[in-house]
Amino acid sequence: MKVWEGGEVNTYLFFYSNNFQAPEKSRKEWEQGRRFNLGRSSGTTIQVSDMEMKQDEEIIEMSFTQNFKSDGVYDIGRKELIWKIEGNSWKIIKETWTPSW
Repeated sequence: MKVWEGGEVNTYLFFYSNNFQAPEKSRKEWEQGRRFNLGRSSGTTIQVSDMEMKQDEEIIEMSFTQNFKSDGVYDIGRKELIWKIEGNSWKIIKETWTPSW
């Protein structure tokens, strides 16, 4: 969350697998959108609560309530991340977002 809040786009994207399954977009389109949105956001704060997690040898399933605020956006909802071990690093292979409103 800190790299997202700090606008560290390359570090943020490092956590996502090259095989990341973006909803209704190619990985390339998703990355271009993230670079654009993260590059123009300022004053970003993210709070996480109600975290749940389960793990086996190769997969971590994580869900939490995310409260996001930036200069132009405020939203709160449930985020689910699926992480997979790739080499020596855990990478996000899937992400879903369900707004609370």
